[in-house]
Amino acid sequence: IGLRTSAHQSASLSWGTPRIRCRLPGVGDQCQDSGMADWILQCSPRVWDVFRWWEESDDELADWTVSRHLADIQPGDRFAFWVGGAEPGVYALGTITGSPRPDRVVGGGYWLRAPIGPAWRVDLDTKKYLFDQPIRKGDLLLDKDFSDALLIRMPRSANPIPLTTRQWQAISRRAGSRIRPR
Repeated sequence: IGLRTSAHQSASLSWGTPRIRCRLPGVGDQCQDSGMADWILQCSPRVWDVFRWWEESDDELADWTVSRHLADIQPGDRFAFWVGGAEPGVYALGTITGSPRPDRVVGGGYWLRAPIGPAWRVDLDTKKYLFDQPIRKGDLLLDKDFSDALLIRMPRSANPIPLTTRQWQAISRRAGSRIRPR
């Protein structure tokens, strides 16, 4: 991932100008009134050392790798940053600020294993960091609005994983006013 150093972190959750755009066929709601798509961006701590990054770095989470839905991801879409492993859940929320672009991930930094195959990146504006109080998978499993999420049914899917409006709302309700600026 690319990291951007910032001394300022906005607590605002204004998500930008809505677009009219249909959701992905066969994935929950067919069209959203807001026009924005919502995504899970997954991180495996066995692949990228997310907790070491969080503890050692002041850098923003400025972009992330994706490998599918490249034509569907658009600036203004919202994302939830999901960390898998021993304590899975949502650890950050924000907005996608750029269309996917090809990138060559070579490893190093916090990468423990660089992605295999073609890599694409999306630029991010991470608005809320929830590392001190993540939204745990167990809590989301109890929510009827989230329990049918593709992430739950197919947890090893490639990035990104689409969310329905109901699933995004389940995450958003739990995020509340939690925030830790970078």
